[in-house]
Amino acid sequence: MTPCSRKELVLKRMMTLAGMAIAVGLAAPVSAEDRIATVDVQRILEESNAGRIARDLLKQTTRRARAQIDEMRSQLETLQKRYDSQKSILKPDAREELEQQIVETQLELRQTLQQSQMELQDRDTELTSAILEDLKPIIEALAKEKGLTLVIESGEAGVLFAADKLDLTDVILKRYDESKKN
Repeated sequence: MTPCSRKELVLKRMMTLAGMAIAVGLAAPVSAEDRIATVDVQRILEESNAGRIARDLLKQTTRRARAQIDEMRSQLETLQKRYDSQKSILKPDAREELEQQIVETQLELRQTLQQSQMELQDRDTELTSAILEDLKPIIEALAKEKGLTLVIESGEAGVLFAADKLDLTDVILKRYDESKKN
């Protein structure tokens, strides 16, 4: 699994929020009274304690999957070497049986790879979604506290420029980590 899946999930969620923000913006133009802030959710996923724990869990799961796949590859290599070294002396029935074992092991390896990738992606999505759900009330509370009209994701969601003073990431990261200590 690639680390992109978490970024893709965040991007999809934030694009939905950005789309809603644009729709709101079209319905009611931004005025001087409107207050907008930004949050880099990807940075929070990477730097928060919960994000680090999630990454560690994902790494452990990845290591276990790799170990299983490496073992299967080793078995396949052993079968292939045995076939290559003995194919000229094996009887047709024995050669066909060994060929069938190789084909079955290749198929099993391919299925295990696909299943592992799907499981890792699902686990990553699950861990990321839990963090994002935990962030919502923190962001909402801070937005109300500061009298904000709109909070948008600044990481990879297409914000081309936002002044540093609009960025709430550090405050939200701190509050999020504090909320997880209790």
